[in-house]
Amino acid sequence: MNKKLLSKIGIAFCCILIALTIFLFFNTDGEDANKVKVFFIGVIVWLLHCCYRISVHSKTEGKDQEVISDHKILQARTFKEFLCDYFNPKEMRFRTSFSFLILLALLTLRNKLGLFIIFLVLLLISKTILFIQYYRYWKLYNKALNDDIEDTENDREIDEEKVKKITDEIISKGINGIKINFKPKDESAISIGCSKYGGQPDVPEEFVWPRDDQERPLSLLLQINCSDLTVYDSEKLLPTTGRLYFFYELSEQNWEGTEHSVKVIYDNTDHNNLQKIEFPEDLSEEYRLNERELIFNSEKSYMSFEEFMYRNTYSDISDDEIDEITERVDDEKSYDKIGNMLGFADFIQGIITEDFDNNILLLQMNSLEDEDDEELMFGDCGAIYFYISREDLKLKNFENIKFEMQCY
Repeated sequence: MNKKLLSKIGIAFCCILIALTIFLFFNTDGEDANKVKVFFIGVIVWLLHCCYRISVHSKTEGKDQEVISDHKILQARTFKEFLCDYFNPKEMRFRTSFSFLILLALLTLRNKLGLFIIFLVLLLISKTILFIQYYRYWKLYNKALNDDIEDTENDREIDEEKVKKITDEIISKGINGIKINFKPKDESAISIGCSKYGGQPDVPEEFVWPRDDQERPLSLLLQINCSDLTVYDSEKLLPTTGRLYFFYELSEQNWEGTEHSVKVIYDNTDHNNLQKIEFPEDLSEEYRLNERELIFNSEKSYMSFEEFMYRNTYSDISDDEIDEITERVDDEKSYDKIGNMLGFADFIQGIITEDFDNNILLLQMNSLEDEDDEELMFGDCGAIYFYISREDLKLKNFENIKFEMQCY
């Protein structure tokens, strides 16, 4: 018999008992009738609680709900988190006591204050013992976890000299990049032609909204005013005037950008001749991204280990050494951004181009998850990458973009 059927039978049985108890409640007479009725009320509350527990248990996919809750407590990183998890009213540890508290409150109304105090003291003692026990388990669990981490780190077989040499070499070859972030929200309107995420593009009158080969409209990801980048573009690679528009078809998210599902447009129309174009009627609301103004900063960018290995020849590098090098380089990187231009890419599934000298990272855009209430996922928490050749960038030709989406 499966769990859902058993749960339905259990709830039905509890409901029958509740109905019977209610019947007895209204048909109880005699000298001690009031005391018995108080007892019946407690039984009804307890049975309702049983129905709730059975219902919750039926949804735990074979795992006991209290085990799941306890595991969550063990995952707390600080004592404050432990307290918040322990006293979380949504957890099971205190719901069992809810029925008794109601019963005790009713007893108090019957002038049984002494009995209420006795029960309350016993309840507090039992819950204090439970708290101490949970705290003890939490401390032991975290100690064991830290010991495992230390053992794992100590078990790593690395050549410190080799690791330091490669790490220093990667860091020494860091180059300047441009970090992209949202501008803090305010009530002012976003001006025409500014750098922004999402919304409707600011374009000349003759602009045609790009579509893929299946005539689906693409979504505007970014509109970048090139003059905002000039101060951060140390190699003077990007246009100094005009705007870059990055479009992508979001419903299918073609990972190679084929079938014209990706479009990068450069326009140098005078600011006074720009207008905000309306969304295509067949562009779903889901893919009309909320308009947010952007800000830029310079950052030091470091190549990934995959790119470094492609450019260099090293033999006999263990997985532990690769992990250690990656961790040390990652410590130097900046991750508080929605994307970046120029510099090196942070690959998820390996290099995208083999000709790094002649290809430039035009844009890497990361998934947004609760980033100032914005959410945009590329695959499973992935990123999208736009590469362009130096020659095409010099000629302001954005028709031959090399695009790829990578995710976990």
